[in-house]
Amino acid sequence: MCVWQIDDAARRAAIACQLATESAVTLCYERPARPPHWPYQLFCMIHASDAASLHAMLDDLVRRHGLQDYPHAVLPSIKRYTQRGACYGHHA
Repeated sequence: MCVWQIDDAARRAAIACQLATESAVTLCYERPARPPHWPYQLFCMIHASDAASLHAMLDDLVRRHGLQDYPHAVLPSIKRYTQRGACYGHHA
């Protein structure tokens, strides 16, 4: 997961739309920042087979989408989870 602090809402929405079209991006969404410890509003899931590949993809996205001036953080997963659709059981 990569997160960015993009305070301008219109710019953030435009970047989110651009990133969502990228083949390396499987999830892209906005959430409110939680200052002072969490300034990030844009979340982007990128899957890679190793750290070097992840950083290469991220560097490419940053360059092509002009994200160099926005604070960001990379939150690598240490465990791989399989996403499944919602499961609704019958409750008596």
